Formats: sequence, C-alpha cells, structure tokens
Amino acid sequence: MEPELDPEAVAEATKWANYQKELMEGFPAPPKSDAEVVVPSEPDGEGVNRRAFYVTNELNEKWILLPPVTPKQIQVSRNIRRFLTGKLDAKVS
Repeated sequence: MEPELDPEAVAEATKWANYQKELMEGFPAPPKSDAEVVVPSEPDGEGVNRRAFYVTNELNEKWILLPPVTPKQIQVSRNIRRFLTGKLDAKVS
C-alpha cells in the first residue's frame, strides 16, 4: 500500500524545483578563459618548501641548493614515470 501524497506538498515541491531552475538559468555563466591561473609557490620553510634540498654530480664536488618548488612543478611531476641520473646541466628530452 503506497502512502497518499498531499497535493499541496507536491505543488509546493514543484514550485521550489521550478524556482531553483529559473534562478540557475538567470545566473550568469562564468567567463571562458584560456589564461592559466598562476599559483605562487609557498615561502621557504613552509608547506612543501619546508625543507631545503641539495644536489651534486660527485660527492666531493660543490652541492647545489635547489630552488623552491612551485605548484605547477608538483602537478607536472606527477606525470613523470622516469628516473633521471647524470649531469645536472644536461638537457632532458
């Protein structure tokens, strides 16, 4: 046995559903932009840049401090599926 629906409640629910639909239709669409949003990197000592990392080609040579990482570098690094070794100034293809 199905419960009976109150006609007034059904009418009220339909009215609000239509109101929400009209409201969204009248809302302006966000502008389309091909411009890339640049998110600044976190300051040294905070977040992903809370530690400093150094690299070298040989243990007895000068160590080089890597620059702070940017959000874009983190996003791109998630797609890398290779391990790199060798000269730090060599071109990576």
